[in-house]
Amino acid sequence: MRTLAELLRLKALKVVVTCNRLSTKRRDSVGGKRRGLVEDLKSAPANSRH
Repeated sequence: MRTLAELLRLKALKVVVTCNRLSTKRRDSVGGKRRGLVEDLKSAPANSRH
């Protein structure tokens, strides 16, 4: 059996990967990497709080 820490780490990795996929999809649909980068900078502080 895996330890709780390992499970939490795997879950966190999955969340990060899915978030990255969603952000890249949204960036592509909106168009332009610059706007995506600006949104990343805006959301960075909010993400680091969790």
